[in-house]
Amino acid sequence: MWKIVAFRPSKTEVYSQYVCARVAMNKKTSVGDECSGVVLNPSYYGMSGHTNIMIHEVGHVLGLYHVFKGVSERESCDDPCRETVPSMDTGDLCADTAPTPKSKLCQDPEPTNDTCGFTHFPGAPFSNYMSYTDDDCTDNFTPNQVARMHCYLDLVYQQWSQSRKPTPIPIPPMVIGQTHKSLTIHWLPPISGVVYDRAPGSVCGACTEDGTFRQYVHTASSRRVCDSSGYWTPEEAVGPPDVDQPCEPSLQAWSPELHLYHMNMTVPCPSEGCSLELLFRHPVQADTLTLWVTYLSMDSSQALFDTEILVEHQESVHLGPLDTFCDTPLTIKLHVDGNVLGVKVYTFDERMEIDAALLTSQPHSPLCSGCRPVSYQVLREPPFASGLPMVVTHPHRKFTDVEVTPGQMYRYQVQAEAGAELGEASPPLSHVHGAPYCGDGKVARSLGEECDDGDLLNGDGCSRACELEEGFNCVGEPSLCYIYEGDGICEPFEKETSIIDCGLYTPRGYLDQWATQAYSSHEDKKCPVSLVTGEPHSMICTSYHPDLAEHRPLTGWFPCVTCGNRPQDEGSERPEGSLEREDEVWLKFSEDCKILDSLLFLLVDFNLELIHKYDLYAVDQRQIYCTSDKQLYWKTLALKISFQKSFIY
Repeated sequence: MWKIVAFRPSKTEVYSQYVCARVAMNKKTSVGDECSGVVLNPSYYGMSGHTNIMIHEVGHVLGLYHVFKGVSERESCDDPCRETVPSMDTGDLCADTAPTPKSKLCQDPEPTNDTCGFTHFPGAPFSNYMSYTDDDCTDNFTPNQVARMHCYLDLVYQQWSQSRKPTPIPIPPMVIGQTHKSLTIHWLPPISGVVYDRAPGSVCGACTEDGTFRQYVHTASSRRVCDSSGYWTPEEAVGPPDVDQPCEPSLQAWSPELHLYHMNMTVPCPSEGCSLELLFRHPVQADTLTLWVTYLSMDSSQALFDTEILVEHQESVHLGPLDTFCDTPLTIKLHVDGNVLGVKVYTFDERMEIDAALLTSQPHSPLCSGCRPVSYQVLREPPFASGLPMVVTHPHRKFTDVEVTPGQMYRYQVQAEAGAELGEASPPLSHVHGAPYCGDGKVARSLGEECDDGDLLNGDGCSRACELEEGFNCVGEPSLCYIYEGDGICEPFEKETSIIDCGLYTPRGYLDQWATQAYSSHEDKKCPVSLVTGEPHSMICTSYHPDLAEHRPLTGWFPCVTCGNRPQDEGSERPEGSLEREDEVWLKFSEDCKILDSLLFLLVDFNLELIHKYDLYAVDQRQIYCTSDKQLYWKTLALKISFQKSFIY
């Protein structure tokens, strides 16, 4: 049972949501813990129009975002979370809540016209509990939101529950073998990844199938004085990682930082460095240690100048400096005799942030030796001869059905069983015995298969869904897959797309004409426009920066200047050769053949106009451009027009 504490320290929505989430998701919480639950301001509790705030905040604790996240809580029009249509991948990650801006009105918001364009918001979920409208309007969660909350209960807060009920198996079982008299299926473990019975008081929930024991930090401490605000304490490094945006400052990680509201008062680390000691509950023969360093303010080589592995009943082991990056967890392979009980990290970066640490034991840990594997029940329609499900304890989750008849349709579902409790049944697999299936080594085009290499692995060219993976081509049965780009062999399917292997492509019935003369509005010896004429000097498209070393060969023309506004002091002179954003740069070229019309291209911030004194009939665009949108440099390697032979004068 959860304990709900009714107190909310601020009317400020953002702060109060943070407090609620931090209290309820505190890494040290457990069933019956005093700080578990949601926090509400008593002055608002029970007030007409505001009592649904508790439901709203519980929604956040159970993994829900605001319904307006993809519109009003995005950083820019290019934000990957921006939501323009309902989606499971953007916005609030629910496909049944339409995009909407933040609003307190119980109606569809008015259309908006901002930097992202003019947008209508029909069907806005203003009656949803995760909106900002008051009680007289909010009355529902959507099915996707309900499913997401159940996932959080199953995955994030499973340790809060006394139940031993296994989590669901997320996808249907798969056929992996078939004979005239049998059918073999395989399935994934429960979605939580827990493959052992979670008996009360046991640690089996942290064991993997090979007996590896995984544990996050249990206690943390530091000699560094904590920030007066109460943030960035060592306890923030306890438990699993929870920083949402790596490489950005967060309040959900430990940091030596001392002044939340006065960043100019940062106190440097002492000569021995700032340190954080992380201890694990169970000392183990360790295989790896993973650190989540989620923010750095200095060079990565100085961030961790020493990492000390604490060993039970032995001297600790110093690993020395380690390079770390804020967007990738640092995993260290440990070669330490004895049981590892903790780690101590040292830094000179007073703003570095550490979110979590994970210690992984070697396989077959004694902590996992007494764990009972989860068993499974296989359900079938039509039923088995006994009328009961088949109980399976196979360690690799396989079952061979020998009660089959060729041509008969069978429907299989699997559910996990632990401690006499059954998890939810998996989605069903329907299969006609004797019919082809993905993984049989035969490409069944009628089933939409593009390949079949006889296994169910991704990353080998043929996916587990028997679809070609990007950059691969597969031939034969079973499919043999290989990376074709850059192998020096021009195959028929890549003639139109691979310049590296096949060169420039000219359609049948067309001839090529390369530019013979070129002119530019901005001539420079460093960037001769003559490089545009003739065939390209390079087939490789690479960006170019004018500040690079002079010995690097120049293979294409570009204006030799940057585009876009740059900060400039008042009264300072404009550097020679520089361009403002409104300046025009043009490139003209001509050829010997008479073809028709003109063609206008918009490339980055430049207008590139291809001009000819005759009308243009057919243009096959075969120009090679190299652009970099971030630095706004571009160059042209060559210009080519293909035209139909019948229109040569």
